[in-house]
Amino acid sequence: MSYFAHPWRCTIAGLLLATASISARAANCNYPDEMPAARESVSQLGGAITVGRDVPIGTRIYTATFNSTLVRLNCPAGSYTVSRKYATSPGTPSGYTHPTLGTIYRTSVSGIGYAAWYGSSGLPANSSQTFPITTDFGLTTAFDVSFFKIGDVAPGTIQGSDLAQVELVMIGDSSVRAYLGRFIGALNIVAKTCTTPDVDVDLGEHLVSELSGPGTATKWVDVPVRLQNCPAFFGAFRRDLTNDSGFTTTDTTANQIQYRVDATTTVIDASRSIMALKDAGAVTSAKGMGIQVAQAANESIGFGTTRASGLALTAADGGNYTVPLRARYVQTDPVVSGGKADGQATVTFVYQ
Repeated sequence: MSYFAHPWRCTIAGLLLATASISARAANCNYPDEMPAARESVSQLGGAITVGRDVPIGTRIYTATFNSTLVRLNCPAGSYTVSRKYATSPGTPSGYTHPTLGTIYRTSVSGIGYAAWYGSSGLPANSSQTFPITTDFGLTTAFDVSFFKIGDVAPGTIQGSDLAQVELVMIGDSSVRAYLGRFIGALNIVAKTCTTPDVDVDLGEHLVSELSGPGTATKWVDVPVRLQNCPAFFGAFRRDLTNDSGFTTTDTTANQIQYRVDATTTVIDASRSIMALKDAGAVTSAKGMGIQVAQAANESIGFGTTRASGLALTAADGGNYTVPLRARYVQTDPVVSGGKADGQATVTFVYQ
Protein backbone atom coordinates (compact mmCIF):
# COMPACT_ATOMS: atom_id res chain seq x y z
CA MET A 1 0.00 0.00 0.00
CA SER A 2 2.75 2.40 0.81
CA TYR A 3 4.30 1.82 -2.64
CA PHE A 4 1.22 3.13 -4.47
CA ALA A 5 0.36 5.94 -2.00
CA HIS A 6 3.54 7.92 -2.58
CA PRO A 7 3.09 8.67 -6.32
CA TRP A 8 -0.62 9.31 -5.80
CA ARG A 9 0.13 12.09 -3.35
CA CYS A 10 2.59 13.55 -5.86
CA THR A 11 -0.01 13.42 -8.60
CA ILE A 12 -2.59 15.23 -6.51
CA ALA A 13 -0.06 17.94 -5.64
CA GLY A 14 0.72 18.41 -9.30
CA LEU A 15 -2.95 18.84 -10.17
CA LEU A 16 -3.44 21.40 -7.43
CA LEU A 17 -0.49 23.45 -8.65
CA ALA A 18 -1.77 23.40 -12.18
CA THR A 19 -5.19 24.59 -11.04
CA ALA A 20 -3.66 27.46 -9.07
CA SER A 21 -1.61 28.51 -12.09
CA ILE A 22 -4.66 28.70 -14.35
CA SER A 23 -6.65 30.87 -11.91
CA ALA A 24 -3.81 33.43 -11.60
CA ARG A 25 -3.10 33.75 -15.32
CA ALA A 26 -4.41 36.75 -17.24
CA ALA A 27 -6.33 36.10 -20.42
CA ASN A 28 -6.46 38.26 -23.54
CA CYS A 29 -8.81 41.14 -24.19
CA ASN A 30 -10.91 41.16 -27.37
CA TYR A 31 -12.54 43.84 -29.49
CA PRO A 32 -16.27 44.27 -28.73
CA ASP A 33 -18.79 44.15 -31.58
CA GLU A 34 -19.35 47.92 -31.49
CA MET A 35 -15.61 48.60 -31.92
CA PRO A 36 -14.19 45.64 -33.85
CA ALA A 37 -10.66 47.04 -34.32
CA ALA A 38 -8.09 49.27 -32.69
CA ARG A 39 -8.91 52.97 -32.71
CA GLU A 40 -6.60 55.04 -34.90
CA SER A 41 -6.00 58.78 -34.96
CA VAL A 42 -3.83 61.33 -36.71
CA SER A 43 -2.29 64.40 -35.07
CA GLN A 44 -1.35 67.33 -37.26
CA LEU A 45 1.96 69.18 -37.14
CA GLY A 46 1.76 72.59 -38.71
CA GLY A 47 3.12 76.07 -39.12
CA ALA A 48 6.51 77.39 -38.08
CA ILE A 49 8.40 78.19 -34.90
CA THR A 50 11.27 80.66 -34.49
CA VAL A 51 13.94 79.34 -32.12
CA GLY A 52 15.98 82.20 -30.71
CA ARG A 53 19.74 81.88 -30.40
CA ASP A 54 19.60 82.38 -26.63
CA VAL A 55 16.82 79.89 -25.83
CA PRO A 56 18.24 77.58 -23.12
CA ILE A 57 18.96 73.91 -23.82
CA GLY A 58 15.96 71.81 -22.77
CA THR A 59 13.36 74.46 -23.63
CA ARG A 60 10.13 73.04 -25.05
CA ILE A 61 9.36 74.86 -28.28
CA TYR A 62 6.40 72.93 -29.69
CA THR A 63 3.76 70.39 -28.65
CA ALA A 64 1.22 68.51 -30.77
CA THR A 65 -1.58 66.75 -28.91
CA PHE A 66 -4.22 64.27 -29.93
CA ASN A 67 -7.03 64.94 -27.52
CA SER A 68 -8.79 62.34 -25.38
CA THR A 69 -10.51 59.55 -27.28
CA LEU A 70 -12.47 56.50 -26.08
CA VAL A 71 -11.16 53.01 -26.77
CA ARG A 72 -13.08 49.80 -25.99
CA LEU A 73 -12.07 46.24 -25.20
CA ASN A 74 -13.76 43.21 -23.71
CA CYS A 75 -11.48 41.62 -21.11
CA PRO A 76 -11.98 38.29 -19.26
CA ALA A 77 -11.40 38.26 -15.51
CA GLY A 78 -7.73 38.68 -14.70
CA SER A 79 -4.88 41.14 -14.25
CA TYR A 80 -3.54 43.28 -17.09
CA THR A 81 -0.91 45.90 -17.82
CA VAL A 82 -2.12 49.03 -19.59
CA SER A 83 0.87 50.20 -21.62
CA ARG A 84 1.23 53.41 -23.60
CA LYS A 85 4.38 53.15 -25.68
CA TYR A 86 6.11 53.76 -28.99
CA ALA A 87 4.67 51.54 -31.70
CA THR A 88 7.66 52.17 -33.98
CA SER A 89 11.25 53.12 -33.20
CA PRO A 90 11.62 56.72 -31.98
CA GLY A 91 15.11 56.95 -33.51
CA THR A 92 18.48 57.89 -32.07
CA PRO A 93 18.74 59.19 -28.50
CA SER A 94 20.01 62.79 -28.53
CA GLY A 95 22.05 62.55 -25.35
CA TYR A 96 19.73 64.99 -23.59
CA THR A 97 17.47 63.59 -20.86
CA HIS A 98 14.39 65.55 -19.85
CA PRO A 99 13.71 65.62 -16.08
CA THR A 100 10.20 64.14 -16.44
CA LEU A 101 9.93 62.82 -20.01
CA GLY A 102 13.23 60.96 -20.02
CA THR A 103 15.08 60.27 -23.25
CA ILE A 104 14.81 62.89 -25.97
CA TYR A 105 15.36 61.60 -29.51
CA ARG A 106 16.93 63.37 -32.46
CA THR A 107 14.87 64.83 -35.28
CA SER A 108 16.05 65.58 -38.81
CA VAL A 109 16.75 69.20 -37.79
CA SER A 110 20.02 69.86 -35.99
CA GLY A 111 19.56 71.06 -32.43
CA ILE A 112 15.94 69.87 -32.13
CA GLY A 113 14.87 66.68 -30.33
CA TYR A 114 11.51 65.15 -29.50
CA ALA A 115 9.65 62.79 -27.19
CA ALA A 116 6.12 61.42 -27.07
CA TRP A 117 4.45 61.36 -23.68
CA TYR A 118 1.27 60.71 -21.73
CA GLY A 119 0.11 62.63 -18.67
CA SER A 120 3.42 63.97 -17.42
CA SER A 121 5.57 60.93 -18.17
CA GLY A 122 7.59 59.83 -21.15
CA LEU A 123 6.89 56.56 -22.90
CA PRO A 124 6.50 53.79 -21.99
CA ALA A 125 3.89 54.72 -19.37
CA ASN A 126 2.41 51.64 -17.70
CA SER A 127 -0.38 51.03 -15.21
CA SER A 128 -2.24 47.98 -13.88
CA GLN A 129 -5.85 46.93 -14.30
CA THR A 130 -7.65 43.97 -12.66
CA PHE A 131 -11.12 42.72 -13.58
CA PRO A 132 -12.89 40.32 -11.16
CA ILE A 133 -15.30 39.29 -13.91
CA THR A 134 -15.42 39.59 -17.68
CA THR A 135 -15.65 43.32 -18.34
CA ASP A 136 -16.46 45.54 -21.28
CA PHE A 137 -13.61 47.94 -20.74
CA GLY A 138 -13.72 51.61 -21.80
CA LEU A 139 -10.64 53.82 -21.56
CA THR A 140 -9.90 57.37 -22.68
CA THR A 141 -6.41 58.27 -23.79
CA ALA A 142 -4.45 61.17 -25.24
CA PHE A 143 -0.90 61.45 -26.52
CA ASP A 144 1.46 64.41 -26.87
CA VAL A 145 4.66 64.87 -28.83
CA SER A 146 6.96 67.73 -27.89
CA PHE A 147 10.06 69.22 -29.47
CA PHE A 148 12.96 70.58 -27.44
CA LYS A 149 16.07 72.59 -28.08
CA ILE A 150 18.98 70.20 -27.52
CA GLY A 151 21.85 72.18 -29.09
CA ASP A 152 22.70 74.83 -31.65
CA VAL A 153 19.70 75.00 -33.98
CA ALA A 154 19.90 74.99 -37.76
CA PRO A 155 16.86 75.90 -39.88
CA GLY A 156 14.92 73.04 -41.40
CA THR A 157 11.63 71.17 -41.54
CA ILE A 158 10.43 68.30 -39.34
CA GLN A 159 8.04 65.91 -41.07
CA GLY A 160 5.35 64.31 -38.94
CA SER A 161 5.74 61.06 -40.85
CA ASP A 162 9.35 60.82 -39.59
CA LEU A 163 8.22 60.63 -35.96
CA ALA A 164 7.48 57.41 -34.12
CA GLN A 165 3.91 56.14 -33.94
CA VAL A 166 2.40 55.63 -30.48
CA GLU A 167 0.00 53.01 -29.17
CA LEU A 168 -2.07 51.85 -26.21
CA VAL A 169 -2.03 48.10 -25.60
CA MET A 170 -3.61 45.83 -23.00
CA ILE A 171 -1.13 43.14 -22.00
CA GLY A 172 -2.47 39.87 -20.65
CA ASP A 173 -1.14 36.58 -22.03
CA SER A 174 -0.20 38.70 -25.03
CA SER A 175 -0.69 42.28 -26.24
CA VAL A 176 -3.89 43.58 -27.79
CA ARG A 177 -3.68 47.02 -29.34
CA ALA A 178 -6.53 49.34 -28.42
CA TYR A 179 -5.22 52.56 -29.98
CA LEU A 180 -2.68 53.69 -32.58
CA GLY A 181 -1.67 57.31 -33.10
CA ARG A 182 0.52 58.81 -35.79
CA PHE A 183 1.61 62.26 -36.90
CA ILE A 184 1.33 64.01 -40.25
CA GLY A 185 2.10 67.48 -41.58
CA ALA A 186 5.31 69.41 -41.03
CA LEU A 187 6.82 71.97 -38.68
CA ASN A 188 9.21 74.57 -40.08
CA ILE A 189 12.09 75.58 -37.77
CA VAL A 190 13.44 79.12 -38.20
CA ALA A 191 16.84 79.89 -36.62
CA LYS A 192 18.42 83.22 -37.45
CA THR A 193 19.37 86.50 -35.79
CA CYS A 194 19.14 90.10 -36.87
CA THR A 195 22.02 92.19 -38.17
CA THR A 196 23.00 94.85 -35.62
CA PRO A 197 25.29 97.55 -37.08
CA ASP A 198 27.38 99.79 -34.83
CA VAL A 199 25.85 103.13 -33.90
CA ASP A 200 28.00 106.25 -33.94
CA VAL A 201 26.36 109.05 -31.98
CA ASP A 202 27.41 112.69 -32.11
CA LEU A 203 26.63 114.28 -28.74
CA GLY A 204 27.73 117.64 -30.17
CA GLU A 205 30.17 120.35 -29.13
CA HIS A 206 29.28 122.23 -25.97
CA LEU A 207 30.59 125.13 -23.93
CA VAL A 208 31.74 124.34 -20.42
CA SER A 209 29.37 127.10 -19.28
CA GLU A 210 26.39 124.95 -20.26
CA LEU A 211 27.09 122.82 -17.19
CA SER A 212 26.45 124.84 -14.06
CA GLY A 213 27.04 122.26 -11.35
CA PRO A 214 26.93 118.53 -10.54
CA GLY A 215 23.82 116.93 -12.04
CA THR A 216 23.33 119.50 -14.78
CA ALA A 217 23.36 118.12 -18.29
CA THR A 218 23.24 118.86 -22.00
CA LYS A 219 20.21 118.05 -24.13
CA TRP A 220 19.36 114.44 -24.84
CA VAL A 221 20.47 113.00 -28.18
CA ASP A 222 18.61 110.07 -29.71
CA VAL A 223 20.56 106.82 -30.07
CA PRO A 224 18.62 104.56 -32.48
CA VAL A 225 19.93 101.01 -32.08
CA ARG A 226 18.82 99.16 -35.19
CA LEU A 227 18.10 95.48 -35.85
CA GLN A 228 18.08 94.78 -39.56
CA ASN A 229 17.23 91.84 -41.82
CA CYS A 230 15.57 89.99 -38.96
CA PRO A 231 13.96 86.55 -39.31
CA ALA A 232 10.22 86.04 -39.35
CA PHE A 233 9.12 85.63 -35.75
CA PHE A 234 6.47 82.89 -35.75
CA GLY A 235 6.45 82.34 -32.00
CA ALA A 236 8.67 80.96 -29.23
CA PHE A 237 6.22 78.14 -28.42
CA ARG A 238 3.37 76.65 -30.42
CA ARG A 239 0.79 74.02 -29.49
CA ASP A 240 -1.48 72.24 -31.97
CA LEU A 241 -4.40 70.34 -30.44
CA THR A 242 -6.32 67.86 -32.61
CA ASN A 243 -9.65 66.47 -31.43
CA ASP A 244 -11.60 63.30 -32.32
CA SER A 245 -13.10 65.01 -35.35
CA GLY A 246 -9.69 65.86 -36.78
CA PHE A 247 -10.07 69.58 -36.05
CA THR A 248 -6.85 71.31 -34.93
CA THR A 249 -6.61 74.47 -32.84
CA THR A 250 -3.40 76.39 -32.27
CA ASP A 251 -2.03 78.36 -29.34
CA THR A 252 1.16 80.39 -29.79
CA THR A 253 3.49 82.20 -27.38
CA ALA A 254 5.18 85.17 -29.06
CA ASN A 255 8.91 85.55 -29.49
CA GLN A 256 10.59 88.38 -27.65
CA ILE A 257 13.87 90.24 -27.89
CA GLN A 258 15.54 91.59 -24.79
CA TYR A 259 18.59 93.80 -24.60
CA ARG A 260 21.32 94.79 -22.17
CA VAL A 261 23.62 97.84 -22.22
CA ASP A 262 27.11 97.49 -20.72
CA ALA A 263 29.48 100.42 -20.24
CA THR A 264 33.02 99.80 -21.51
CA THR A 265 34.38 102.41 -19.09
CA THR A 266 33.92 102.82 -15.34
CA VAL A 267 30.35 103.33 -14.15
CA ILE A 268 30.30 106.58 -12.17
CA ASP A 269 26.65 106.48 -11.07
CA ALA A 270 24.82 103.16 -11.47
CA SER A 271 21.41 104.47 -10.41
CA ARG A 272 21.44 107.11 -13.16
CA SER A 273 23.46 105.05 -15.69
CA ILE A 274 26.35 107.49 -16.00
CA MET A 275 29.64 106.14 -17.33
CA ALA A 276 33.07 107.70 -17.39
CA LEU A 277 34.63 109.17 -20.53
CA LYS A 278 37.24 107.26 -22.49
CA ASP A 279 40.87 108.21 -22.13
CA ALA A 280 41.63 110.40 -25.13
CA GLY A 281 45.32 109.44 -25.12
CA ALA A 282 47.55 112.20 -26.46
CA VAL A 283 44.57 114.53 -26.83
CA THR A 284 43.33 116.46 -23.80
CA SER A 285 40.33 114.76 -22.23
CA ALA A 286 37.39 116.59 -20.73
CA LYS A 287 37.16 116.39 -16.95
CA GLY A 288 34.40 116.41 -14.38
CA MET A 289 31.67 114.87 -16.55
CA GLY A 290 30.34 111.58 -17.83
CA ILE A 291 27.86 110.22 -20.35
CA GLN A 292 24.38 109.23 -19.25
CA VAL A 293 22.42 106.58 -21.20
CA ALA A 294 18.65 106.22 -20.89
CA GLN A 295 15.62 104.63 -22.44
CA ALA A 296 13.34 106.63 -24.73
CA ALA A 297 11.33 107.99 -21.80
CA ASN A 298 14.55 109.24 -20.15
CA GLU A 299 14.47 106.36 -17.66
CA SER A 300 17.80 105.00 -16.51
CA ILE A 301 19.01 102.15 -18.70
CA GLY A 302 20.59 100.28 -15.78
CA PHE A 303 23.96 99.10 -17.06
CA GLY A 304 24.20 95.30 -17.06
CA THR A 305 20.43 94.85 -16.67
CA THR A 306 18.49 92.80 -19.24
CA ARG A 307 15.31 94.56 -20.30
CA ALA A 308 12.34 93.84 -22.54
CA SER A 309 12.72 95.65 -25.84
CA GLY A 310 8.99 96.17 -26.27
CA LEU A 311 9.38 95.48 -29.98
CA ALA A 312 6.27 94.22 -31.79
CA LEU A 313 7.86 91.35 -33.73
CA THR A 314 6.14 90.19 -36.90
CA ALA A 315 6.11 87.08 -39.08
CA ALA A 316 7.61 89.04 -41.99
CA ASP A 317 11.06 87.82 -43.03
CA GLY A 318 13.72 90.51 -43.35
CA GLY A 319 12.03 92.89 -40.91
CA ASN A 320 13.76 95.92 -39.41
CA TYR A 321 13.31 97.20 -35.85
CA THR A 322 14.71 100.00 -33.71
CA VAL A 323 15.35 100.17 -29.97
CA PRO A 324 15.27 103.91 -29.10
CA LEU A 325 17.90 104.93 -26.54
CA ARG A 326 19.18 108.38 -25.57
CA ALA A 327 22.45 109.84 -24.31
CA ARG A 328 23.81 113.14 -22.98
CA TYR A 329 26.70 114.69 -21.03
CA VAL A 330 26.20 115.08 -17.28
CA GLN A 331 28.42 117.04 -14.86
CA THR A 332 29.65 114.71 -12.12
CA ASP A 333 32.29 116.81 -10.31
CA PRO A 334 32.27 120.35 -8.92
CA VAL A 335 34.73 121.53 -11.57
CA VAL A 336 34.52 120.84 -15.34
CA SER A 337 37.26 121.34 -17.90
CA GLY A 338 36.99 121.12 -21.67
CA GLY A 339 38.51 118.54 -23.97
CA LYS A 340 37.66 115.44 -25.96
CA ALA A 341 34.62 113.65 -24.45
CA ASP A 342 34.07 110.22 -25.97
CA GLY A 343 32.40 107.16 -24.48
CA GLN A 344 31.47 103.67 -25.54
CA ALA A 345 28.91 101.05 -24.56
CA THR A 346 27.95 97.62 -25.85
CA VAL A 347 24.35 96.62 -26.53
CA THR A 348 23.65 92.88 -26.38
CA PHE A 349 20.41 91.42 -27.74
CA VAL A 350 18.86 88.25 -26.32
CA TYR A 351 16.64 86.29 -28.74
CA GLN A 352 13.90 84.08 -27.30
